[in-house]
Amino acid sequence: MKRTFQFLALLLLSLSCATANAQLLWKVTGKDAAAPSWIFGTHHLAPLSVLESTPGFDNAFASAEKVYGEVDMSVLEDPSTQMKMVSHVLAPADSTLSKVLDPKTLASIDRLLAEGGLPVNSAALEALKPASVSNTIAVVLSRKALPESNPEEQLDKSIQTMAREAGKEVLGLESVESQLQLLFGAPISSQADALKKILEDPDKTVRQIHALADTYMAADLNGLAELIAEAQTDGMTEEDARMLLENRNRAWLDILIGAIPTASILIVVGAGHLPGDTGLISLLRNAGYTVEPVK
Repeated sequence: MKRTFQFLALLLLSLSCATANAQLLWKVTGKDAAAPSWIFGTHHLAPLSVLESTPGFDNAFASAEKVYGEVDMSVLEDPSTQMKMVSHVLAPADSTLSKVLDPKTLASIDRLLAEGGLPVNSAALEALKPASVSNTIAVVLSRKALPESNPEEQLDKSIQTMAREAGKEVLGLESVESQLQLLFGAPISSQADALKKILEDPDKTVRQIHALADTYMAADLNGLAELIAEAQTDGMTEEDARMLLENRNRAWLDILIGAIPTASILIVVGAGHLPGDTGLISLLRNAGYTVEPVK
């Protein structure tokens, strides 16, 4: 992944629709479905109040026997997973931060971290890959853009917690390992270029965070698709774009068409994965299912 889109992917990771796609919750029926299933699009900076304001969510959650997320987030608490995360964010010895970034860029990092009130500087982050530093900068800029957001109230994790408390099975559509590779597996030089691009105009990124949040809160999948398309033109190759969205959506589809005939399921993934010709809505329709917005 390259430039600004790598950063936006963290916000969404952390995404040609009709106007009718101004919906976050969709019902899946028909073909061989055992019972109605559901798709709900999330955004990790959105408040939990989205669940209360989404028509039909309570019914969808209550009727679903299983919940599928991008990953089973309980795995993140496993010590072995945390060790894997550490191995992914650490840079090779010959590519630590001061070896791939110039002094001016390091000073920009220090300034942003200080403005964000984080008790660290670039020297403390020396061993990390640039993409990991981008993630830290993402936290700072997200707080600046949306100071009212609560990182403890993360939609995907909260829904999975609710599901477990209700006795529902929670499953992941992909492994934590695959997401770590997606975020931190790009060449160090590409990661460094992406970080520099963010630091050139952090206010632009703040505006983009606002735009994504506002568009999500308006339940406007069409608008989200447009924002993602704009981000893709900012230095991202077609191969990178397919890897981030299309390839993952198609892999998830294989799992879902095996699960939908067996139970009522609630699919909870980033809203950017829903719209477009290769989004989950279209892919499920092309597979023979009826996918309708829940009003």
